[in-house]
Amino acid sequence: MRYQGSRTNDSSGSVTVQLGPEGHGQETHGFLNGVLGDCCPGELPPTATGTYRNLPPGDYWFRQLAQVNAPPFAYIGCVDSTFITIPDIGPGCGSVRGRSYLDTDQDCAPAEYQYGMANVLYEILPGPYYTMSLPVPGEYALQLPIGNYTIEQVSNTLDPWCTPGPLPFEVVGLAGPVHVDFADTSLVLPNASDIEVLIASGAARPGFDMQYAIDVRNLDDGYSGPIVLTMEFDPVLEYLGASSTPASVSGNTLVWNINSIGGMQRYSYRVDLHVPPDIQLLGTVLNAAVTIAPSLPDINPANNTADLPVVVSGAYDPNDKLAKTSTRYSDSLYYVGADAWIDYTIRFQNTGTDTAFNVVITDTLASNLDLRKFIPGPSSHPYEVSIRNGTTLRFAFYRIQVPDSNVNEAASHGFVSFRIAPKDPLVPGEEIINTANIYFDFNPPAITEPSVLVAEFSSG
Repeated sequence: MRYQGSRTNDSSGSVTVQLGPEGHGQETHGFLNGVLGDCCPGELPPTATGTYRNLPPGDYWFRQLAQVNAPPFAYIGCVDSTFITIPDIGPGCGSVRGRSYLDTDQDCAPAEYQYGMANVLYEILPGPYYTMSLPVPGEYALQLPIGNYTIEQVSNTLDPWCTPGPLPFEVVGLAGPVHVDFADTSLVLPNASDIEVLIASGAARPGFDMQYAIDVRNLDDGYSGPIVLTMEFDPVLEYLGASSTPASVSGNTLVWNINSIGGMQRYSYRVDLHVPPDIQLLGTVLNAAVTIAPSLPDINPANNTADLPVVVSGAYDPNDKLAKTSTRYSDSLYYVGADAWIDYTIRFQNTGTDTAFNVVITDTLASNLDLRKFIPGPSSHPYEVSIRNGTTLRFAFYRIQVPDSNVNEAASHGFVSFRIAPKDPLVPGEEIINTANIYFDFNPPAITEPSVLVAEFSSG
């Protein structure tokens, strides 16, 4: 379990719990009861990880009950209870919370059918402080010292048209949380669409499997219409399978037919390939490219394609961090005036002696990286992203259950990617240094070697 305290007279506490199967294989369900009775978000689904939020300070019981399909009993036996205390962190701070939602009827008022927007970034000044909205239901929350602030939604796809610009608010001692919501529409022009494709991958080693992850994202607030996704992988690789079966497989070309993607939603694909056991491949580059063909007029064809060169490596640190710039000119230089962003990929492998049930990656960004331009990217497994301590990215793979490499080498790997840009201005020779910490359950972190890019101003 993971806790967050709450201030006095507030409901800003939270607890994250993880359920597992009962010892005899029965499903289990979780309930949180506390000083206010059944006050909380309710039942947690079986074998899941979830967070109970908006909790005031106090004592709670979390109950885990086994479920059987034997009338007339819904739950029977094997009941486990855990005592939880949400600490009172005092009246010296407060909180701001709210929600970004897709205002489909454009009346600046939330409705039940208008879904929340996930992974939206917010900047709070002075500070700066940063936080992100959660996947469901698109809510954000941040504790702050008492004082006056402004909050601004940062997005290159969403338009908070009801409340443009930074919004002022005040955190007052002993008062409840300040609520600031953002009613959003798309920045895409009417009668047009913007579909984006991104790609990331794990390591490529002779004789081993490798994996690509592909995200197709609808950056508009309406349905995308049919989309054709095509992937061309290096012909030296052998196709093993994909998370979603392609409509066609021809040589090294895969094609998927997507019926439609909802507004601001995404589809994710994972493709498994095998690298031949040829030592002569060491140091060679494996090229992969993905292309989407939207059926509606697309205002930004530049993001309809993405490519990813991967260097075949031999013995290597399985926990590492790679950087590729938008031009792909160099893995060590960032060309000012030509490069627009950096794509980082953090790769990890469970080389222990047992299954890793949870993996958490933290990445404290260098001072010359612009958090306002952070975009979460494709990954090998689903994850939850958040921002801690102002500049630290946190990628949480709950219940990932990565086997150790001795049991299943191919499944022991994982990766996550994100896109970000440097702050202006960069000076010649300035270094962009970034390092990640990878936590397998409760073990000490595996710390990656620093990824270093040097600002280059030459035009050659």
